[in-house]
Amino acid sequence: MQQHQWNNILQLKTMSIFEDLLESDKTASNKVLVIKDSDILVKIVEMAQMPNHRFAQSERLVRAGYMGFVVKLANLIIKTADRDKLAEQGLEFSADWQDFVTGELE
Repeated sequence: MQQHQWNNILQLKTMSIFEDLLESDKTASNKVLVIKDSDILVKIVEMAQMPNHRFAQSERLVRAGYMGFVVKLANLIIKTADRDKLAEQGLEFSADWQDFVTGELE
């Protein structure tokens, strides 16, 4: 299998895991632990820092393939945080996260 195929499989599996956990009936404090322990907020911000790919020969700029995954996962986290009031359970969003949400995510 080529690298991009493995990346796609990993993205799908990661999304499935987070959907299962965050949409489950687990307590809000457990969801906060998953988000904090996985460091997913930092990883999403890091991935979103390079949302485009420039082809060397043509100089053509296209959206990076993983950005669909980044957006979907970020939206799931935001929806869960709002619905389950995760901030009340200790989930803190960094300034980098807020910049991502009001910038790239919008």
